[in-house]
Amino acid sequence: MVKRILAALLTVAMLLSVCSVEAFAAETVDPETCEHDGDFIYEFDADYYENYGPAHNKICAKCGTVVEKDIECDTEIIEYIPADIYWEAIEDLDSEYILYPDCHWVLGKCKYCEESYWTNENEEHDFEEVTTYEVTDIGHIKTSTKTCTLCKGVIVEVSDEIAHEYDDTTGKCACGKEKPECDHASKKAVEIKGKDIEHKIVCTDKCGEMLGTEGHNYVDGVCTECGHKCNHNYAYTAEWGYKDNGDGTHTYTRVTASECETCGAPSGTVTETVEEHFYYSDPDYGVCSCGSVVPSENAPAASVDVDTLGAVVRELEEKYPGVSFYYDITVKDASETVPAADKELVELDTSYTVGQYLNIELVNTMFDEYGWSLGTVLETETKNLLTITINVPEALLATGRTFSIVRVHDGIVTVLKDEDSDPRTITFSTNQFSTYAIVYKDTVAVEEQEDKGTSVGRTPDMPTAPFGAYVVDMGDNHGIIYGGHIISMPHTYNAAGVCTSCGHER
Repeated sequence: MVKRILAALLTVAMLLSVCSVEAFAAETVDPETCEHDGDFIYEFDADYYENYGPAHNKICAKCGTVVEKDIECDTEIIEYIPADIYWEAIEDLDSEYILYPDCHWVLGKCKYCEESYWTNENEEHDFEEVTTYEVTDIGHIKTSTKTCTLCKGVIVEVSDEIAHEYDDTTGKCACGKEKPECDHASKKAVEIKGKDIEHKIVCTDKCGEMLGTEGHNYVDGVCTECGHKCNHNYAYTAEWGYKDNGDGTHTYTRVTASECETCGAPSGTVTETVEEHFYYSDPDYGVCSCGSVVPSENAPAASVDVDTLGAVVRELEEKYPGVSFYYDITVKDASETVPAADKELVELDTSYTVGQYLNIELVNTMFDEYGWSLGTVLETETKNLLTITINVPEALLATGRTFSIVRVHDGIVTVLKDEDSDPRTITFSTNQFSTYAIVYKDTVAVEEQEDKGTSVGRTPDMPTAPFGAYVVDMGDNHGIIYGGHIISMPHTYNAAGVCTSCGHER
């Protein structure tokens, strides 16, 4: 309603402005010779109002020249509008706005340009207050009705049930009840809202007077005397965690670890909340509080262990004192971008198959105390280990297939042990960030051994020596050819009597 009134007023003002311009054309006085000694027309400056406040331009009625710009409007008050009604009239209401029950808006009008506008968004009410009481068995209920003399806005405040308080001089309570002779033969515990420690004791005999306060008597978190429910003041420990649900959400679980400090309610309460992943920085980067890494095109889903991540972050804080930063961890497909030298090193060992190349980076963006960017650093190595879990791509999963992660960093190839038992994921710990590869081996059948009369299967383990080397059977031992050197290593036999590195049989 208010907005429609304003729109109508603005329309009228614009029509008057158009008519005034036409009047200028009718008189046709040369602006250069005009002395601007006649009447003036005042035109509201909408652009100025939008950015600074209500103002108008002073225009010569003879020649149409703007004699003076942006003159502050001289306000005459039209009416006062309660703040809540004003906000209801604004169609593009933003959630950051709140209703102001203790103030109103003032709708004004300039006596020169006759434009209407809001002059003040936070002018306090001038209240007239009327108080009434409803007498109850144990006291009274106070109702306060406040009416603003300007905007006529009304605020009604109703109290909780209040015990009588008698004036020592008049012997009367504010509600008008006179204090009777009373020996307080009966009493009642009455809840004080928001008070977890105590309740009030009120006489229920004749006087309804508050006699004092007593502490709650809790059983299972509820006071047996007044019915108050404790809000519980639990202490929490690290017995909580996140579970990535694999659908863009995670489940946050929290466990109470001690009795309530107020009522003694037992611990062990578990709460679970399902939340969408929230990444703290750039859409292409970031780590959710559950450890989930921002998904990247063609890359497998990945997550990091938040405890090991915390150790890495603390390390970076010590490394860059006095600056603020945010960290990002990226796991991206490197099938088309893997360096040729890294690829050659990985594929030296033909005992496994490369499933996918990945590029894992730790990105650190730093800012000074004023928020200005100090640049981005690729952290290639840290002191603390970061535990990462990679979901094996569906296209690579197969029965009898085992997976590992191979890392190439500064020309050194390393096999990182899978730290979990889930065949669909690979968990590993690393402190170097560069080229990685998901590799796998398929279980192969070994012909029936005549001396044992049994058939066994084996999956040769990865060499324990530097990865990416040739392993050759040398009879009594095997040799690892790496970087132009031959390293002699003893055989390591499995239960079937086969060396897990070179395949030599006893």
